[in-house]
Amino acid sequence: LLSDRKDASFRFFYNFQYLRLHFEKCRKLAVSINNREIKLSKNVIFTQTKLSAMELKLTRPICFFDLETTGNNLAKDRIVEIAILKIFPNGNKESKSWLVNPEMKIPEEVVAIHGISNEKVENEPPFSQLAPAIYEMIKGCDLGGYNSNRFDIPLLVEELLRAGIDFERK
Repeated sequence: LLSDRKDASFRFFYNFQYLRLHFEKCRKLAVSINNREIKLSKNVIFTQTKLSAMELKLTRPICFFDLETTGNNLAKDRIVEIAILKIFPNGNKESKSWLVNPEMKIPEEVVAIHGISNEKVENEPPFSQLAPAIYEMIKGCDLGGYNSNRFDIPLLVEELLRAGIDFERK
């Protein structure tokens, strides 16, 4: 997030929560999220508040999700972890995360990024076994997440197709 406004408010999803950051009296603002920590440019006054689902005015559930994978190739790489937060129009929330055996080696350079090792997932179920439960959680929902349209949703759809589930993105 970048802003050169003196006062700015941002809403975003972070660590399974909606957050609102309000910045006051700052000349330049840079916010980055790395390794699940919020880092701010110096001399920024901010407040952080949770947003309620009711502020979203949902008409159907929305699932925010994040994937950890064996790499960034949609055709050949696989999911090693999936986390989903489902928010219902009435404000109720449901969350679930799964470790997934990708049935392929996780490259060391990727392990260094997300910390999920081959040993950590070797006894976990493959995606094909988890696919029905994941599909049940997300069907009929809007989907969202960081960079989800470019990577996470296409990879999730590919994994569902490999498991024999035809997921339509509407």
